[in-house]
Amino acid sequence: MQLKPTTLARYRAYVLDDLIPRLGFITLDDLNHHHIKAYALTQLGEGRGKVTVYRILSTLSNALGDARRDHRLRRNAALPMVFPRPRAAHRTIWTAGQAAQFLRHCHHADPLMADLCEVLIGTGMRKSEALGLHWQDVHLAARLLFVRWTLSAVDNNHLVLNAPKTRASKAWVALSDRVAHALAHRAAPATFRSTQDQDQPADGLVFTRNGRRLHPQYVLNRFHALCRAAGIPKIALHDLRHLAVTLAMDAGTEMAVVSETVRHSTFSTTVNLYHHLRGKAARGAVDGIARLLDHADQDAHHEMAVERASGTSAVSTESRTQLPYQSRPVSLSGSSDSGLESVCSGRTAPQRERVRGTQTRSLRRETNPTSRVVRLLFLVTFEVNGLGTQ
Repeated sequence: MQLKPTTLARYRAYVLDDLIPRLGFITLDDLNHHHIKAYALTQLGEGRGKVTVYRILSTLSNALGDARRDHRLRRNAALPMVFPRPRAAHRTIWTAGQAAQFLRHCHHADPLMADLCEVLIGTGMRKSEALGLHWQDVHLAARLLFVRWTLSAVDNNHLVLNAPKTRASKAWVALSDRVAHALAHRAAPATFRSTQDQDQPADGLVFTRNGRRLHPQYVLNRFHALCRAAGIPKIALHDLRHLAVTLAMDAGTEMAVVSETVRHSTFSTTVNLYHHLRGKAARGAVDGIARLLDHADQDAHHEMAVERASGTSAVSTESRTQLPYQSRPVSLSGSSDSGLESVCSGRTAPQRERVRGTQTRSLRRETNPTSRVVRLLFLVTFEVNGLGTQ
């Protein structure tokens, strides 16, 4: 298994700085769940974050799991985990107005950061993907770009270019006119130089300052400073990606399309991360059904009002219907009463009343627009949900 430099550095720090100093004196055969639980509780008591402690325990569990699969250990002492995976902290997401206010301030205070944030918000790209974007992967005329590299800092010091986070991340991204304008603003003759070595691209980055790569920590610090200067709540730079998803769904974009736009590895990832946004879509669906029914009711009331005002029958003179106790259609030309009398002739009074009632109900079903719309609505619902086919 090949690990990214940033991931390897994090694992190395957990092992050398945390696990070995506290648990290194215990042999693997003697290590048990009690030791690991005591270590975790001690770390939490000393003020370590629950997420950090969980990541350290996960690193230990992965290592012990590999040893067990190699038959070097009989059991994984780190399982079950001391505590479940912590829930993600509540995120503060800007409104569209706050985002626009921040971008207006940045365009005056720091055009470079303004263009970078325009790309992050307008595409949902990750910070590392935007910082690793090369001009050779930008196609402004076609309004798209390709994500091929990410720029990260190892040990918060050495900058490295890596492949994107997942296979799905390494894909094309559509560009709006606003984002294309921000990228065009970054364009300069010197920035279009492309490297000859595609494995280790060294120049041609879109976002640079004084010809040098932007350090992720510098970008984060500058972003927070601009938030304070613009009078906007301070958020994490990665939250701009969540902002992009929120704005897209508020604009009516389906979640499946949003998932492809931000290049999540699976659709379930989008659902799990943004399940709180599905409530609005669900309300929109039921409101749409209610609107159709309300319009059908209004049409029906309007037609009945017109009929009462004109004094005409709701039945067209050209319509025909099959009545009970009858083997052939009966013309309803003329008044409806004469048609009924022709059917009811020769019958007893109770039979004539039953025929009249049956005929009236049949005519109402045929001419009531609300009934037609409701039947059509159910047919469409069954067809959409795949219930209309076997």
